[in-house]
Amino acid sequence: MKNKTAILVSLCLLVGVFALSALAQSQPQQQKPQFFAIWEIVIEPGDASEFEAAMKNEVSLGPPYPWDAYSTTDFHYYFHTPIDSFAGIDNIYKMEEEWMAKMGEKSKEVEKSFAETYEYYRFGVMSLRPDLSYTPKGPALKPEETKFVYWHFLYVEPGKEKEFEETFLKLKELWGNAGVPFAGYTYQLLMGTEMPLYVGVWVGRSEADFYAGIEKAMEKEKEAANYRELMTKAYACVRKTEIKTGWPRPDLSSLPKAK
Repeated sequence: MKNKTAILVSLCLLVGVFALSALAQSQPQQQKPQFFAIWEIVIEPGDASEFEAAMKNEVSLGPPYPWDAYSTTDFHYYFHTPIDSFAGIDNIYKMEEEWMAKMGEKSKEVEKSFAETYEYYRFGVMSLRPDLSYTPKGPALKPEETKFVYWHFLYVEPGKEKEFEETFLKLKELWGNAGVPFAGYTYQLLMGTEMPLYVGVWVGRSEADFYAGIEKAMEKEKEAANYRELMTKAYACVRKTEIKTGWPRPDLSSLPKAK
């Protein structure tokens, strides 16, 4: 029982690496790289309601580009928007400048509404890694079915990226053999702080549904020994991990309206 519990906890940590964000889930699989501009905004608990009110006001004004929003239990907010390449960053800022200029005095009100509502923010660019991703049989969750989000951040030691990725290619095969019921996609930070970094997000119907899926995978004990071996190799390449849980925030998202 003790060994099984230890493996279960380890799998909970690794689920985040093979993960799927709601925004990426809505995008068709393509051969060319999929890039995402990502903003992480950290809020003090007492300022959350004021920050969210400011975000909702900005969304109501019709921003010039889309984003998908999430929040965590420790008051981190994530905003993702797809871009074609690094040049897309310049396009985002250009669209925002033109939009703010068009709004005139309203733009000053928007900026003022955010004043002192957050501690800091970080910006980065991530790429979807289909080669490290896993897709089981069966339909994916629909955005409206998502009620729980699980993030896993793995900070890999510099120079060990190749070894880390080779290990996860083997884990991907094991996941298929074990019949893991949920889909998962791996993302790699291409621009930002504390690189190298790989990030995953598991989107589930509920927290209970998430852990039930892991329990189901653990029913096949013959894969357990291989999991332990590969997980040991993977974590030997990692200098730090972070795990966060939270929810999708459609009320703070700015998504294209259905035609």
